[in-house]
Amino acid sequence: MKGLVLKDVYNVLNNGKGLLMMMLILALAIVPTQGFIGFIVTGTIVCSMMTTTSFAIDHNSKWEQFAIALPIDRKDIVKGKFVTLLLFTLIGLTLSIVLGSLATVIFQMTLSSKMVIKEMGQMIILSASVALIFGTNSILLLLKFGAEKARMFLILGYVIPGALIIFMLSKLNELGVVFTEKMLNQTLMMLPFVVIIWLTIGYSLSVVIMNKKQY
Repeated sequence: MKGLVLKDVYNVLNNGKGLLMMMLILALAIVPTQGFIGFIVTGTIVCSMMTTTSFAIDHNSKWEQFAIALPIDRKDIVKGKFVTLLLFTLIGLTLSIVLGSLATVIFQMTLSSKMVIKEMGQMIILSASVALIFGTNSILLLLKFGAEKARMFLILGYVIPGALIIFMLSKLNELGVVFTEKMLNQTLMMLPFVVIIWLTIGYSLSVVIMNKKQY
């Protein structure tokens, strides 16, 4: 499985040399308007989407047909994709913090160290959780429909959950429900458990889909 993960990472980095430049441009565009903390969320999600790129590369090189002829368990192929998702989520977090800090220095923005540490911790949990949940959805859709057919579904896979969250928050706001700091902290504490459950379900469904696929 290690070889499968390295293949995906090398392929994406080799074919995505503009990733660092894109992240830098995003940092310069987002940090002055949305702040350093806001960039962490965006940067992490953008980097986690590189897992989708690995599927596109596999499809274009017809690697799937070659892979099933090798003595590789299909379960390991799925596992490799999820490990790749985890790696790019971590890369996204790291790049977001480094480039966000650089942009903060460039624009001479002053931030309270106590506030930054506290909010950064919250945003790291939120960013990683959103990236992993959306990434799991993407892997499921890509395995089910393939890199070519899944493009529209992938867009919907990001837009629909985002729209639902915004809709639910607006309804709660209309009902007079106010998210206090205590409620926010409790929600953030629950997120890692939700992500673990989501990853487990997503991985199990992905294995079922992979085992049924015919190349």
